[in-house]
Amino acid sequence: MEPKNPEQIPNPDQSKDGYRDLHIEGRNTARIVKALSNEFRIQILELLENREMNINSIRKHLGISKTTVLMHLKVLEEAGFISTFYVPGSVGHQKLCKKEYDRLIFNFTPGKGINREPTNYYELNIAPGNYFNFEIYPPCGLAVKESIIIRWDDPSVFFSAERINASILWGTFGFVEYLVPLNIPCEDLGFSKIEITMELSARGNVVGNRMLILPEGMDKDRLTDGVSDIAFWLNGIEIAEHQVMDETKADEHNMGKLTPHWWRGTQYGELVKIEIDHTGTFINGVQKSAVSLDNILPREVLQRNLQMKRLLTSGDSMRFRVGIKEDAAHISGFNIFGKDFGNYPTDISVRFYK
Repeated sequence: MEPKNPEQIPNPDQSKDGYRDLHIEGRNTARIVKALSNEFRIQILELLENREMNINSIRKHLGISKTTVLMHLKVLEEAGFISTFYVPGSVGHQKLCKKEYDRLIFNFTPGKGINREPTNYYELNIAPGNYFNFEIYPPCGLAVKESIIIRWDDPSVFFSAERINASILWGTFGFVEYLVPLNIPCEDLGFSKIEITMELSARGNVVGNRMLILPEGMDKDRLTDGVSDIAFWLNGIEIAEHQVMDETKADEHNMGKLTPHWWRGTQYGELVKIEIDHTGTFINGVQKSAVSLDNILPREVLQRNLQMKRLLTSGDSMRFRVGIKEDAAHISGFNIFGKDFGNYPTDISVRFYK
């Protein structure tokens, strides 16, 4: 998991002596220090030294409740020390935890000794409902902060003019596709990296839902309750796939910080950061594929000069698709959370770095 603050600079490579180092600099180190201020969290990192463990095993070693373990794991994951993932178990799926770093290195002179992440970027935000193409299967729907748009679980609502205001979107199978404008108001139009951030989750209890409809030929036995493999495409090219879960199933008492009280579905998701540059595609700091910017966009778009910028038209855009493939190993729907739902006050954020 990549730390969410740009002043936390993770170095995924091992140091010369074989350690995985997490470099921290800047003013926003309090959250990192706080993550290490609890004895139970220190013990969890010790338990994960040379192995991956599930939540129940960690609970037994520490002698504390599952709810308390989940709370400590959340703090460690948000700080970047551990990551979690799901694997098939004897009953359903089990959540495994692994340690990401061996050492924490503080730099008390910001800007010196560390290759800082570029901060010169242009950002735009897209509401979950502001899509331009879709294929969606129920249970599905759209909602604004105050209410459901038109009705629950009816795919026809995706044609509604009210959709562009939706702050949460959900479906059991299919995709939604967004148009990202490339007429970036920068002094120079060229860019070296695109970063897309969004809050995502799978959906629970889809198998027993009476509104369930799947594509012809897809049996509901293929559904994996609470775990989905979400794929991402840019300009029709698949760039990566990422596994998400129904976070509410892991801790049913943990409500989304922003989610309205009337909402009856999954409360929040995982903040997923997709980065694509000239070397490949990364999700939360881990390389997922070798698909690069050069595969997605023509070189002349990436290196526009001022003359080319004058020729830029409103038709210059990039298609960004989110969905579940027919051959996905895990299918349990998806939620896309906007700024009024979930844990993060953001819509789909797209940044173009010079």
